[in-house]
Amino acid sequence: MSLATRSARGAAVLSLSTFLNIGLGFFGGIILARLLAPDDFGTFALALSLYALFDVRSKLQLEQKFLRDRENPLAQFLTFFSLNLSLSGASLILAILAALVAVALQRADLAGCLVIVGLVNVADSASASVRLSIEKEIAFGRVALIQSLSSLVQFTTTAAGAIVGLGLWSLPWGLAAGTLVSLVIFLRIAPHRPRFGLNPPLARGFLAYGARYGLVFTTATTILTQCDNLIVALFGGTGALGFYDRAYRTALWPTVLISTAIARISLPTYAKLQDDQARFSKAVSLVLWVVMTCATPIAIIFVVTAPDLVPALYGAQWTPSIPILQALAAFALFRTLWEDTVSLLVATGRSGLLARLAMGQAVILILIAIPLTYALGPLGTAISVGLVFLIPAIFLFLAVRVWLNVNLGEAVFVPILNNLLMLALYLVIRPQLPLDQGVATWLRWGIEAALAVGLYALVSLAISRQTIIGRARYIIQLARG
Repeated sequence: MSLATRSARGAAVLSLSTFLNIGLGFFGGIILARLLAPDDFGTFALALSLYALFDVRSKLQLEQKFLRDRENPLAQFLTFFSLNLSLSGASLILAILAALVAVALQRADLAGCLVIVGLVNVADSASASVRLSIEKEIAFGRVALIQSLSSLVQFTTTAAGAIVGLGLWSLPWGLAAGTLVSLVIFLRIAPHRPRFGLNPPLARGFLAYGARYGLVFTTATTILTQCDNLIVALFGGTGALGFYDRAYRTALWPTVLISTAIARISLPTYAKLQDDQARFSKAVSLVLWVVMTCATPIAIIFVVTAPDLVPALYGAQWTPSIPILQALAAFALFRTLWEDTVSLLVATGRSGLLARLAMGQAVILILIAIPLTYALGPLGTAISVGLVFLIPAIFLFLAVRVWLNVNLGEAVFVPILNNLLMLALYLVIRPQLPLDQGVATWLRWGIEAALAVGLYALVSLAISRQTIIGRARYIIQLARG
């Protein structure tokens, strides 16, 4: 089976799995938002953000080197597995120390969440090592199934805990249950039996890569993905963070279907194609086109329908998150393009450039998020995050145009035009519809979403019909082999 076929089939499987997970997260989020308080979500989000700051394993980004290198696969896997487990153990120790500080500050709830998250991370380090060894060969079928099952177990456990009155504790225990299921199954299907087996030269190579590139990159990435939570909690408390966290997670729904497949498939695929510029360019162009064609319109729909979406899904108590959701959804597309930027730079041996790019973003985020949050609250934080992730999107467009001679007109600018026309038509038609009086909120949102989808389909078929049909046929042919 060709690499293109395996990549296309992998993307299809991951997309289907992610779609099911999104559906579960969508309905699960609605249920949990009605069972738990904003402060519960805020406390757990704060625990996750604090843990991310001293998570040693994620800081080194050893998986990038593991996915890229092809020599001596068994020794690579055993060394990678051993390092992952050791580093997660060190992170657990730091989590326990942080928990003691939280107890001294009379936040026993936060301390308990930190310890549980640390224990979960140890189990996840083992299952992730096996998962990546499978994905390294562009094989995603069983991985997608296991992760869907894990998500189902996590939600079921969390919902059951919330129903019986566990409150905040239903969130970390649900996370633990889902991770345990993944660990048990991945250990049973591992292509190589996981065990401690450090190869000293390989271990030194991993750690050198992590110290030189991964540490800088992930420190910056941690700031990019967690600093916003800490800033919101600092200025507004865990209640405000609860609103921000719910808006953030909802804003990612439109693009996570695309970004998950891109993040998981693009790096190993690009790594295999880096010496064939024609095929490499074609693969990158296809990824950009899919992102701009599929992810952008859904993000726009979330922006324009948020005033009805939030109360319809979560209830009136969550209305403070509406403007936050609109700001985050407007920029959610750039987060997907960031994933592709990471894959492109790592696959082409430009990890140093990636680290500098991420660190620059992190510095800019700190400089603008604090004053904007002080002035506008969580909305200012959301705007800061969006502006910072716009930077790698612009960088990606320039890089692929210069390095790979990708045609940005077809891959990027035409889809943007289609989206802008859809938005303009929606803003003209929506005020003419008699939906604001006597129509249930959930029905109004459904009509608004359907209108936006229909307009986008009409505009896209009118302007890009041949491109859409041609690329759709190409993807189907790849999936069929």
